[in-house]
Formats: sequence, structure tokens, C-alpha cells
Amino acid sequence: MILAQMKSSREQLANYKKRQEDSLEQTQDPDRRKWIETQIASLKNQLEEMENQEPEAQVKETECANQLRVEQGQLGQLQDQLDRLDRKLEYALRQPAESPQVSAER
Repeated sequence: MILAQMKSSREQLANYKKRQEDSLEQTQDPDRRKWIETQIASLKNQLEEMENQEPEAQVKETECANQLRVEQGQLGQLQDQLDRLDRKLEYALRQPAESPQVSAER
């Protein structure tokens, strides 16, 4: 899920960078052009950083998914064990109580 969010953010940033590049082509003012160029350079760095983080995020997401499967398996086993104990308890409660035999010879 985090990986999908990262990709979505990267796409949005890339789209914004493209709009800035388009704006740069249409801008004549030197100060404005300089500001846009600085923005584009910053966006490019951010995009590169995000792209570099994606493989690590993919590994982490895979590890988490594997851990989740392991823990879900353990939970299933514990639920099965609890069900067995519940059935044993129900069975034990349905059995007539054994009365202790009192010795008449005292």
C-alpha cells in the first residue's frame, strides 16, 4: 500500500514538473525563468530520490506481506486450538457430575 502511494506521489510530482517545464517555455521574464528553473531542478532531485526509495519500499512491503501471512497462519492455529478447548469444555459441562462416594464405614 505504501508503495502504491509512493508511485502515485511520484506521478503527481512528475506531472507538476512537466507543467513547470511547459511554463518555462512560455515565460520571457528572466527572473521568473530563473525561479522556474530552480523549481524544475528541485523537482528532478525529488523524483530521483523517490525512484531510489521505491526498491527499498518494495522489499519492505514484501517482507511485511510475508510476515502477515505467517502471523495469520499462527492466528488460525490458535483459533483452532481455542475451538477444540471450547468443545472439550462444553462436553465436560454436559457430563453428569460424578458424586464422590462417601464411605459408610467410619
